Amino acid sequence: MIITPESETYRVNVLYVTGQSVSGPHKTLEGAEKKMKEEINSGEVASVSIVWHHWTESRKGGTYEHQEKRIEDWKMSPEQVEAARQKSLLND
Repeated sequence: MIITPESETYRVNVLYVTGQSVSGPHKTLEGAEKKMKEEINSGEVASVSIVWHHWTESRKGGTYEHQEKRIEDWKMSPEQVEAARQKSLLND
């Protein structure tokens, strides 16, 4: 049985007011939090979350474990989302 090292990432999930969604991995919580703050400060996102992912895998044994936990979550109010969406449409 070949056991791979455990893997841990912090994924920043972003939903923009335009409806586009983007998700990107970060190796550290600090990096993920920095990206989250940048997105919030842009004023163009409806929601941002950081999800911790942890994988343990053994290739030949056929076992694979994945754990995840949402550790931070930020959402804009529906009224703010609509105002930001209208503003972005005017700027295009």
